Formats: sequence, structure tokens, C-alpha cells
Amino acid sequence: MDDSKLWHGENLAMNGHHYSSLKYLGADVVSEVQRWAAGVYFNPLVDMEGRLIKYGVIDYDTCCRDMLEWNTLYISGRLHKPVILLEGDKDEGFRIAYQKNLKYALHASLLTLPETFTHEDLYLTISGLSYIGDFRMTFGEDRNKLQNIVLPHVDTFREMYDHSIQELSNVLCINGGRLQQDTSLETSQFHLKQLPKHMWDCYREASKGDPEHDTERKSIQSNVRACLVSIVKSSSYVQSLKGVLTAGVGRSTVYAADKVKKMIRSIIGM
Repeated sequence: MDDSKLWHGENLAMNGHHYSSLKYLGADVVSEVQRWAAGVYFNPLVDMEGRLIKYGVIDYDTCCRDMLEWNTLYISGRLHKPVILLEGDKDEGFRIAYQKNLKYALHASLLTLPETFTHEDLYLTISGLSYIGDFRMTFGEDRNKLQNIVLPHVDTFREMYDHSIQELSNVLCINGGRLQQDTSLETSQFHLKQLPKHMWDCYREASKGDPEHDTERKSIQSNVRACLVSIVKSSSYVQSLKGVLTAGVGRSTVYAADKVKKMIRSIIGM
């Protein structure tokens, strides 16, 4: 949204029942709460023509900033996976940020993968970037969540990432149906330099000095993972706490219980 406050004001008037008790404090408060944590305001368990849906609202600038910098990896992480982009989402600024976000995900994933791997391994790694450090993956999420995201949509992932893979043909190739990458220190440093601003800043702290002085790929991999954990852990935790406010205690309890049921079913079915 270009103006979330205006949007919430109109939506409160038309669909006030979608909101928790925060609705009584008005659009000013709702839009202010939206800015907390990852900058998204979710209304879950909304009855839409007989189906329960969850929808979220985010400012345009906040969305693009997260794709370009990975400040929270919350929305940018969701956009690493297949989504349907509406016509309004296809303006030039959004398109550039979206494509850069996909390239960042590819570079980060290649840093964590071994020398050879399958396309499915790559897509699972990309999809998992925004869950590294998310406490909900320990308790409260379907254990098969990543497989459920990737395996039915392998062809769509190919469409999303094939062009960027081809651009890296000097360090990444297909060999016998598997992907093979150059894992030299020089190439690892190259991937590292392609990461977004917040990841780069975080890496400087994790490496306790100049990242270019890392002389082992294992050290680079460890520091990249530490950065992902740091970013995701903070944003996911605060965003989840915010969800109790935005959904209300009742709907939050029902929503969490449904998540736990899915987790239990996935464990039993393993």
C-alpha cells in the first residue's frame, strides 16, 4: 500500500469484523502497529466466501526495502517462493527489487550448498533461508513445510531462477543432471559481495573484521548462517508477538492450535 493508514481506515469501515479489538483505537493505531517488526499487519481466519483466509497489509516502501536490504527477511523471504503478482505489483521499482531479491537468495544459497546438488536441493535451500532461526520451525510448524512448498512447484521455481543461474555459468553448471558449482575461496567471496546491505553489515559483525579476510569457505558459510539466524530470529519473534495483538487472543489461539495440529500430523506421518 502507498498509504496504509488510509487503506485501514476504509477497510475498518467496510470489514471491521476482520480486525481484533485494535479496531476500536482507529486507523492511526492500526497503521502504527503495522510498522512494528516486519512492517506487516495480518488479519487471519477471515471468512471469504466460505473459505478461511489470512491476508496481510504492508507499505510499498517497506516491502521494497526488505527485498533490497533484507532488514527482516520476512516479506523478502516469502517472495523467494512462487507467488502470483498482480498487475499493480509490476511497476518498475517493484520489479527491480523483486528480481534483485531472487538473485540475493541464489547467492546466499550457493554459499551454504556443497559442490554438487540437485535443483530440488537448491530450491529447498532458497525456501529455507527465511526460516533459519525462526523459533516456529522448532515448535508449531509442519515438519514437511519446505517440501510442501517446493516439490509441487519445481517447474515454477525453475522459471523464477533459471535466468539467474544461467548468468552464473562461469561458476555454476549442470553436470549429469546435477548442478555443480565452483566452491573456491575466490568464488565464495564473489557470492558474499552480492548479498544485500543488511546481510553485509551483519557479516562484518559476525566475522569481527573485514569479510574479505576470511580465508576458508567453512568460515564464510558459518558466518552467513549466523547472519540469517540473527535477522530471522529477531523479526519472526516480534512479528509473532505482534500477531496476538492484531489477531486477538481468541483467533491467535485457534490459529496456533491449527499450526500445532499440522505439525503433529507431519510428525506422525514421517
